[in-house]
Amino acid sequence: FYKIKDHRSFKHQHRTQLIELLALEKISQLTVHSRVIVLHALQIMKLPANMRAEHCVRNIILSTKQDDLSELKTLMDAKGDYFCMNKLIYDDIKSEIVRNE
Repeated sequence: FYKIKDHRSFKHQHRTQLIELLALEKISQLTVHSRVIVLHALQIMKLPANMRAEHCVRNIILSTKQDDLSELKTLMDAKGDYFCMNKLIYDDIKSEIVRNE
C-alpha cells in the first residue's frame, strides 16, 4: 500500500480503492494468512495515512470468526516485529468508536 498513493490533484483514490477492495468487497475470499498480510501492510502504512483504514481493519477483524480469529491473532503476533495485534488495536486505531466495536 505504501507505493500506491491517493492523488488529490487528479481525484484518483487508488490506495483507498485497493484497501476497500481487499478489506471490504473481497474479504470473504481472503484466507486468514492473506488477512494478516493486509493488516500488516495497513500497519506499516500507518492507519492515519488513509481515513478509511481504521474501518477496514475493523471489518477484517469482525469478519474473521471462531478458530480463524485465534489463528489471525497468533499469526499477527508471530511475525517477529513489533506490529502485533495489541499494537494494532490499542495504539494504531485512534478512534474509540472503531476500537470498541
